[in-house]
Amino acid sequence: MSCGRPKPILVLLSILLLPLLVSAQDNSSQIVHTVISEPLTLDGHLEPAWFKVDPITLDHQIEPEEGDPPSYPTRVFVLYTNEALYVAYDCFDAAPDSIAGRVQRRDNDSNSDVVALYLDTFRDRRSGYYFGVTAAGVQFDGTWNNETDRDDTWDGIWESAVTQNDSGYVVEMRIPFQSIRHGGPLPGGWGFNAMRWLERNVELISWAKFDRPTGNRVNVWGTLLGLDEIESARHIEILPHAVGRWDADDGGKWHSVNEWENIGIDLKLVPSSTWTLDLTYQPDFAQVDVDDEVINLSDYPIYLEEKRPFFLESLGLFNGIPIRMLYTRKIADPDFGARVTGQKGSTRSSILAARNQTEDGMLQAAFAGRAVRNLGRASSIGLTSTSLSDTSFHAHTAAVDGRIRWGKEHEVTLFAAGLDKQVREHLDTFEDVNGNDSTVVVPTDDYENQPVALRGTLFLAFNKWRGSTGVTYTGQDFDVNDLGFTGYSNTISNSFWIQRVIYLPKGSVVDAMRHNINYWQEIFPDGSHWEKGGNYNGYARFANNWYFGGGLGAGDGYFRYTYDADDGDDIADFPYRHNFGPYRIEYFLWHSQWLWFNSDYRKPVGFSMNIENATLRDGFRRAVDSDIQWKVLPNLELNLNHTYIQVEDVSDRHAGSLTDYSILRLKSRWSPTLDLSLRATIQLVNDMVREHDLEDENAILFNMLVAYNYSPGSWFYIVYDDTRDWYVDDGETIGRWNVGDRTIRMKWTWFVSVP
Repeated sequence: MSCGRPKPILVLLSILLLPLLVSAQDNSSQIVHTVISEPLTLDGHLEPAWFKVDPITLDHQIEPEEGDPPSYPTRVFVLYTNEALYVAYDCFDAAPDSIAGRVQRRDNDSNSDVVALYLDTFRDRRSGYYFGVTAAGVQFDGTWNNETDRDDTWDGIWESAVTQNDSGYVVEMRIPFQSIRHGGPLPGGWGFNAMRWLERNVELISWAKFDRPTGNRVNVWGTLLGLDEIESARHIEILPHAVGRWDADDGGKWHSVNEWENIGIDLKLVPSSTWTLDLTYQPDFAQVDVDDEVINLSDYPIYLEEKRPFFLESLGLFNGIPIRMLYTRKIADPDFGARVTGQKGSTRSSILAARNQTEDGMLQAAFAGRAVRNLGRASSIGLTSTSLSDTSFHAHTAAVDGRIRWGKEHEVTLFAAGLDKQVREHLDTFEDVNGNDSTVVVPTDDYENQPVALRGTLFLAFNKWRGSTGVTYTGQDFDVNDLGFTGYSNTISNSFWIQRVIYLPKGSVVDAMRHNINYWQEIFPDGSHWEKGGNYNGYARFANNWYFGGGLGAGDGYFRYTYDADDGDDIADFPYRHNFGPYRIEYFLWHSQWLWFNSDYRKPVGFSMNIENATLRDGFRRAVDSDIQWKVLPNLELNLNHTYIQVEDVSDRHAGSLTDYSILRLKSRWSPTLDLSLRATIQLVNDMVREHDLEDENAILFNMLVAYNYSPGSWFYIVYDDTRDWYVDDGETIGRWNVGDRTIRMKWTWFVSVP
């Protein structure tokens, strides 16, 4: 019997297994010993118990002069009980009056002196946690994924205390083992690093040694040994919530928008230190931090960051995929959901399921799962699957990805994905030209035009040179936008970039420069259409901490005009098809130039500006973005931003008329205490067509947020939104700041942990 040709998937898997024979550099030779201690009182003072262990010192300066000794010494003490890890920073400073510390909302460490702790709790050299405290006592935390990806959306329950004295300041931290997932008393210990940032010197110092080009990566952290007596992490976390909402639509009277759906509960069941089960009923998806107004002149949809609590804990695991197969904001209105997240040995996994409701009231079943297996010291293989289905269609995806690492940073990544999508036969109701409801049968639509995607990249690093090249193929019907976020299908694209970073000697006017050269090309699989382009960009950092940068680019490419029956388009004029529907192509030469600068952000007043001049399809685009930041008080900040865009001769923008887009945004942040913060934002949005038949649309958007962290993990919010508009046509005022939609929302959460 003949074996025949090997199957492509077996060849791919064989390549992905190569990392087993490849070892990465091990930089974790330093060791910290800990001792068992009685629980400590966190008050920002070093009590005698801390001195039962020899401290480590932060000796490696990374910025601004790599290799120089730190300006001031820093000692770090590490103790633990069977319930929590205790870490203290003794930060010496010859000028304690110059220590920077701003009272701000949690997770905001800007313009402050900072200390930070890093833990690789499974010692897998890929993932971990970080915990930081500013000199003013502001906490910030998050997770590390895929070795270098920092994600600040995770909020843990932990304690800290800070005091300043004549010789500097002291920070104490208590990290409960229940708050983090970990591998317990590992024979090889946990990954560990400690760092300090001195704001006025722009100085970064670290315990684990690494260089500036490589950066702070999980695999360079040191080792924390001695965690031999840790209690079981078994516990339950309960987070009930209630959301109240009152609306006044189009300037009308206020009315309540409160139903039983505004009350819900989240449960986190932690059977062990390695696994969690999250359950939610009527999950809290009230959006507290409102997205800023965005002017989208591109042909791509806008990607919005996830801000909703239920999705955040394991989201970083999915974000490591080259093509974003899970975009959780597509699950816009779920009524319940569940998620299992955990790690067993060298395998991390997460499964998410939810029932979603569409705007039309149709129920959908959403599923996403991912597992990543670590190979060797820095390589991995991952499997991903997603599914979205209802009575009218189903869309299932599956993907395999792998990373092969050798040397210090050299890396190959491979990715392959397939799609099974079908629109089932169903009844659809629409309104006909006479205003009557009509029902039609929508036939089955199979997606059979090679719905697969393949991607491969190569990254190389030599001294201060870095570069990468990659090739991506997407089949004609590879459309994961039901639950993911991708661009166009039916393309073969390739690209490369080269970067050179130059660090100048101490005392130079310019202390660092970066240069990038980028090139890309996209081709139809049959070779019938192609586009290409490239650019150069770079910046210089001056010794006074000012930044200047700029670049230029040029190329030729096509723009896809998507079929729109509402605009009277004839389907015969749109011969191509991708995941946004039928389209036609028009080619345009393009070029762009840009300049920008930032002043020293450490000063009470800082400002920046970005200027761009470019073509836009068959016309031109000119833009200026300017920003002024004023730190009025240590706890009060004002920010004024103006975005101005001018578009001319672009046929699909007001028939080519000269059009001005403008957003003027004033934002204030005031934090009376570390637990209470207020934010107010007012935006003036203008869209003006400057032709003989003048059209001028104006809108004022106002948002105010009060956030009170009344106990660890428990919050109370009040949000007020107000919109007003003013429209001018042919020089005549149609309305004078007409009152639009107004909304008041109140949100309450209460965190409870049951041993």
